[in-house]
Amino acid sequence: SQGRNSSSTLSYVQIKNAGASNYGNGALEVRDRYGDVSINHVSITGTNNSALTVTYMRGQSNDSVNVHMHHVKIPYRNRRGMDIRNNNYTNVHVSDVQIHNPFYEGMNVEYNNNSKLHFVNLDIKDGDREAIRIGYNQSGGTEVKVELSNFVNNNRREYYNGMIWLGNYDYTNGSVTFNNNNFIHDDSQWANYSNWYYVKVEAGGNGDMIDMTSNYWGPVVTAEMDSL
Repeated sequence: SQGRNSSSTLSYVQIKNAGASNYGNGALEVRDRYGDVSINHVSITGTNNSALTVTYMRGQSNDSVNVHMHHVKIPYRNRRGMDIRNNNYTNVHVSDVQIHNPFYEGMNVEYNNNSKLHFVNLDIKDGDREAIRIGYNQSGGTEVKVELSNFVNNNRREYYNGMIWLGNYDYTNGSVTFNNNNFIHDDSQWANYSNWYYVKVEAGGNGDMIDMTSNYWGPVVTAEMDSL
C-alpha cells in the first residue's frame, strides 16, 4: 500500500500457509520498488512456492536500493526458501537466516545486475536440491559474498547440480566469494556417485573471480584434499 519510493520495514511477523498457488511468486514478496526495505524476525511456513522473494527492485546508478533481511526462519518444506532475482542496482544484505527442508533450492540468486549481495550466518539444511544457486548475473559487476554459514545435507534428491551451483556469470567484472563456511554432507544415497558434487561450476566467461578459500568441506573431502 506504500508508494514505491518510500522505505518500508516488516518486523516480528509469522506467515503460515500463504502463497499456496504453484503460480504465485511467494508467501512474502518484495518487488518493483525504489525505496529501501528492511525485513526482520519473520517466520514463514507451509507455502507451496518460494517463502520469500525479492524481485525487480528498481535501483539506479546514482541511487541503489538497499534490502536488509535478518532473523528469518523458513523451517519446513517450502518449495524454495529465498528467491532473489531480476534486481538492478540493489544492495542486499541477508544474515541470521534458517532454511530447512526446502523441496527445491534453499536460495536462488539469479539475474541481478549492478548489485552487491552479502550473506552471513545462513543455516541451509536438508534440502532436496542445491543449498544456493547463483547464476546469470551478467552485467555491471554484480558481487555475491557468502560467509560464516552452514550447508548441511543438501541436494539429497536431485543431486547432480551440487550443494552449490554456479552458472553463467560476468566473472570478469563481478565476483562470487564463499569464505569461512561449513559444507557437510553425510545423508545422501548418491554421495559416492561420480556425478555428485559439493560445488558445480558451469560458468562461461573469463576472469579469476570465484573465491572459495577458507571453507571446511567435512572429513571425507578434507582427507582427500590433504592427500594430494
